[in-house]
Amino acid sequence: MLHEGNQSNFRVFQHPIYEISNKKIGLIGGSGTIGTAVADVALPLGMEVLISSRSGRLPKGHKYENNDRVKVVPLDELLAS
Repeated sequence: MLHEGNQSNFRVFQHPIYEISNKKIGLIGGSGTIGTAVADVALPLGMEVLISSRSGRLPKGHKYENNDRVKVVPLDELLAS
């Protein structure tokens, strides 16, 4: 059909595209190496990063310790977001 000029059933992507800027991503126990790597990707995309941690804070000297878009929250708050 596309080769005949009919574009009615043509889509570049088969799934809808969603804007992730200004969205939240939650990391359960995620202030370690993997969670930090996820935050490294999410923050430049404009996302807010919520981290659930048993201690209630990021480790001293963590690279995102003073970042306004990274918040440590209780697990129930993370799951409710």
